[in-house]
Amino acid sequence: MRPLERHIIDTIKEWQMKIGYSEGSMNLYYPKEALAELLELPEGDQKLGKALASFTQEVKPRLGEITISHEGDRYCFVIPAEGCAYVAEKIPDALFLQSFLAVITGTGSSMDDVEKCFAQYAKSHGGSYVVREAHHHGLGKVFYFEWGAEVSGEEKDSYVYCVEDDEFGLTYHRFTRAEYRMMAEEDVECCDDTCVHPDRLARVNHQIPDEDELYELSELFKVFGDPTRIRILFVLFETELCVCDLAEALHMTQSAISHQLKILKQAKLVSSRREGKSVFYFLADDHVRTIIDQGREHIEE
Repeated sequence: MRPLERHIIDTIKEWQMKIGYSEGSMNLYYPKEALAELLELPEGDQKLGKALASFTQEVKPRLGEITISHEGDRYCFVIPAEGCAYVAEKIPDALFLQSFLAVITGTGSSMDDVEKCFAQYAKSHGGSYVVREAHHHGLGKVFYFEWGAEVSGEEKDSYVYCVEDDEFGLTYHRFTRAEYRMMAEEDVECCDDTCVHPDRLARVNHQIPDEDELYELSELFKVFGDPTRIRILFVLFETELCVCDLAEALHMTQSAISHQLKILKQAKLVSSRREGKSVFYFLADDHVRTIIDQGREHIEE
């Protein structure tokens, strides 16, 4: 299987394992440089369009008619419903991801539990693992495996996992080796000469909120950094629901839903009311819908 097809399938399967399978298409986004590497194009090869056209035809029997668009160097892949169904029905759950997600979503799990998960999988499958601090602030610790040639492809997990532990629990981001390397090597353009602009700084200093407000704002946006919480909010767009309803709608356990609702309620994003023996949850105010709608507009630009 070619690396790009492998990555598409792995990404769809990861989401299905995290939040359950639901019928419909899925959008995946790739930077141009990462696509070139996943398609194994020689460095400097300008035939990306031709390579993508060939790729979509090659995977069509399995993933259906993939449509690709791009703005600048950012490419959007729309994987049709039949492709998502193929992954759900034909691709088994990844062995390591099963145990890893159990740790990430487990109540009271810590970074030590994450490292034990990597250590146990590496030991049982004849590999080793690496753990270190991430290059970028806010990505926590980096974990990945190192495998010998004797380990079979199905047992190998070749991704880089960046895991962060904060007051909301464990969260993670998963990257290919190429994606993480590009992120680590990426340089931010700087001025050629040191030149301070006092007039602009005066406007900034006058407008910027105080530290307490900035902290509260950053904590609010952290809550939106989990796909399960976003799914709960989307469901509550339609109607108020109890924990039992939410668990059924999202194919999750009631305890997992309750844990996320507690975080959402602490952040004043959802409220609740009791009716008999049931407790119904609903969006706290219209700001929640506005934040998510504007976020969707931003990623779709």
